[in-house]
Amino acid sequence: MDSISGSTESLVNLGTSMQDAQLKNALSVRTFKKGLDTQTEAAIRLIESIPAAAPNTAQTGQQIDRVA
Repeated sequence: MDSISGSTESLVNLGTSMQDAQLKNALSVRTFKKGLDTQTEAAIRLIESIPAAAPNTAQTGQQIDRVA
């Protein structure tokens, strides 16, 4: 193997390695975003499941139970 063909092979291998790294990075980002979307949907469902607060009446907060 002469130095020119060896250099060419090295460049091809480097290019292939870079493409593999870019693909893995893109897949990692996509997986991360999907996880965030899933967590967002779960948080929204949890918030929506909280019952409404009881309405305040004129008696609310007017009496204190002092028996301990």
